[in-house]
Amino acid sequence: MTALAVSAVATVSPVVMICSAAAAAHKVGVARLRAAQAAAIGPLAAPKKAVASAGAPRQDRPHTPDQGGSSPAGQSTTTGTAPPPAPTTAPSTTAAPPSTTTTTSPSQMVINTSHDFAVALLETLGDAVTSQNTGAVVSWERAEGGAWNSPAKFNPLNTTRRMPGSYSINGAGVQAYTSWPEGLAATAQTLQAGAYGGILSALKAGTSEQAVERAVASSVWGTGGFQLLP
Repeated sequence: MTALAVSAVATVSPVVMICSAAAAAHKVGVARLRAAQAAAIGPLAAPKKAVASAGAPRQDRPHTPDQGGSSPAGQSTTTGTAPPPAPTTAPSTTAAPPSTTTTTSPSQMVINTSHDFAVALLETLGDAVTSQNTGAVVSWERAEGGAWNSPAKFNPLNTTRRMPGSYSINGAGVQAYTSWPEGLAATAQTLQAGAYGGILSALKAGTSEQAVERAVASSVWGTGGFQLLP
């Protein structure tokens, strides 16, 4: 029995020795693996410490508009927004309306005096409204005596030209008219009918009352010579 046990021990010993050697080798391998892992992980952990140590506290950083906290001494906190430009008024491109001269037509004239009628007659004939012309026509009106304080309404020079609505006031056919425009038109048309060229020429010149008076006196109008008013 003893011999068998020794034999058995002698037989098993090499196996045990191999296992022990393998276990020792395993431990050595594990230790080397852990050392390699530690060596690999170490450089990766180091930058975190460097970054953490390099970061400055917020209050020590320069102030910028998008950060909180107060501005460091000597630095402006203006955001840099420029003030809006002053409003300007663009020059108008609208052209000013041209000035107009109002011309009063005979139908729009207000006639209250013999002078008013003289001016209206000269303008209707297209003659110059001079003091000589107006003076001659006013004197002619006074000599004829129509219109004012006369049945020959609106007819200062007592023309006989018929107009719509007019009627005769005497045997000579002197007309009474319905309005100043009608009486003015009748007088102008009579002068322009062809028999009174001398009167028209004197009025066209507009330089002499005597010339107008002589032209009337020598015409067939019927007034004859008349006194010129001062």
